[in-house]
Formats: sequence, structure tokens, C-alpha cells
Amino acid sequence: MENETEKTRFAPVKGMKDFMPEEAETFQRMIDVVRRIFEKYGFQPLITPALESFELLSVKGGLGEGVKDEIYYFRDKGDREVGLRFDLTLPLARIIFSNLNLPMPFKRYAIDRAWRYDNPQALRYREFWQADIDIIGSKEITADIECLCAAVEILETLGVENFKIYVSNRKLIQGILEKLGLRDDEVTRALRIIDKVKKIGIEETRKQLEEIKKFDVETLIKLIEMKGSVYEKIDKIEKLFPDVDGLEDLKKFFLLALDFGILDYLNFDLS
Repeated sequence: MENETEKTRFAPVKGMKDFMPEEAETFQRMIDVVRRIFEKYGFQPLITPALESFELLSVKGGLGEGVKDEIYYFRDKGDREVGLRFDLTLPLARIIFSNLNLPMPFKRYAIDRAWRYDNPQALRYREFWQADIDIIGSKEITADIECLCAAVEILETLGVENFKIYVSNRKLIQGILEKLGLRDDEVTRALRIIDKVKKIGIEETRKQLEEIKKFDVETLIKLIEMKGSVYEKIDKIEKLFPDVDGLEDLKKFFLLALDFGILDYLNFDLS
């Protein structure tokens, strides 16, 4: 009993993980591959603090005060509200808005840890690593294709087989929601619910969407759940909403993916 108590006392904090030497070496080799390919595509490293102001965390999280339940939040010794970043996009947004003279397009990569205070599932942790690339200041579809080409090359180099990268289009989703009769804050609420569908499941998604207002939730659910190839999914959307915003952009995107030789690795998912 005493040994078990000692073992618990010196165990990592719940949701955290130690990397012992052999595992750490394997992990580091993987990170080296990711970094090398990011830099091959012209991305530059960006390193930012783990701590961010709660004001920034609450805005980016979209939950206001409610985000406190989902992050590592505390007051520092100066009584400032702060928290651990929950992704690597948050500090990037801060950097962009506080450095308006950055040369554009700005191509950055970040490989670092982030933290979320949720209930960790099997093989998931509250502290986790992310590898991000972004191209800021370019409206060209080729910017998205370039990021995906890098991702495909990384996965192939690491020996991952039979993988699919699911892409979405926020403009298209927003356009569909507006066609279904949602407006402004209602669209924002629906987008937030759709973002969580993999986590909360389709029935809870349906329930939360129905709470927004009376609209054709079933059509939206069918689009979220639709199966098939990229072209089959686009065809279904076009038959329902032929002139919806974002649809033409999506078609151009997948045609370009075909030209760059990565279409077979991609599929489309509204969520």
C-alpha cells in the first residue's frame, strides 16, 4: 500500500506524460522530419510564450468567461488573469495584430506544446504537441494547397499509410447556414456546435442546433454526415444550394489539388 502511495505521489499530474529516453529520441526524430519539411517549403519558425492573457484566451476561445472551465487558468502574483495557451493559432493571431509591419505573405511554423483542461480520453492528454503551419496575408488558394502538400510529404516520410486529410471551407458552411435561415449570432453559435461534432456526437449536435431556432436541422445533419468522394459531396451540396457562397472556391481548390497530385489524399467534411 505504501509503495502504491509513493508511486502516486511521484506520478505526472493527471493528463500529463513523461517521455523516457528511448521514446523521447523517437519523438525527436519525428519532430526533426516535420521541421525539415516545413523549412523546405519556406516556413520560418515562431516561438511564443506558453502563457497568454485571459482576455486573449477568452476572445479566441469564443466562450468568454466560460473558457475558464476548459483551460489552465489562474491569477499570477500581480493579480493578472492568465492561462496556458490551448493551441498555437492563438499566439500567432497576437503576433500578427501587434506587428503590423511584418512582410506579407508571412509563412510561419510552430512545433510546441499546448494545454486544455478537459477529461482526457485513452491516449489523449491535457498537455499535447501541435505542429502548425500558416500563410498569412495571401488570398490565393495555392497557399492552402502548399500547406497540404507539406502535410502529405510529412506523413509519407514518416511512413504513415492509407491516410486521409479532411478539409473544410468556413465560407461555404456559413453560406449554407444562411441559406437555412440563420443570421449573425445564430450562425456563430451553429458554427461552434458543428466544430464539436466529433467530440459530442451527432445526436447532441442535433439537439444543440435545434436549441438555436426553428430551422431545417435535418438537412444540415445530412450534409454533416454525408459519405462519398469529394465530387459526390460537392454534387450533393450543389443540388441543394446551387449558388451558395464558397462552393466555387471549393471546386477550384480540389481542381488545384488534382494538379498538384494530392487529391487522392484529401476528402471534404463540413465539420
